[in-house]
Amino acid sequence: MRNAGDPMFVRLDAIKEVLGEHSKMIRDIYKNPEIKAEEKRQLIDSLYHNMVEVAKGGKQMIRDSKAEAAPQSPTNAWSE
Repeated sequence: MRNAGDPMFVRLDAIKEVLGEHSKMIRDIYKNPEIKAEEKRQLIDSLYHNMVEVAKGGKQMIRDSKAEAAPQSPTNAWSE
């Protein structure tokens, strides 16, 4: 089992922070009466796109980690 100091967990924590910051920025843009509606849509769409890409990266890190941790079958272990 990995511990909380593992580099993967540090990166996942950073991803969580980025997603939280983007979410707050979206709320702030939405509430700001000085930004025109079209500009709000563009800014929010761009932030959502970035959030999706960041989340995909985190999901891939988890997949890779699970693949590394998966036990090898006995036949594969002997053939190495």
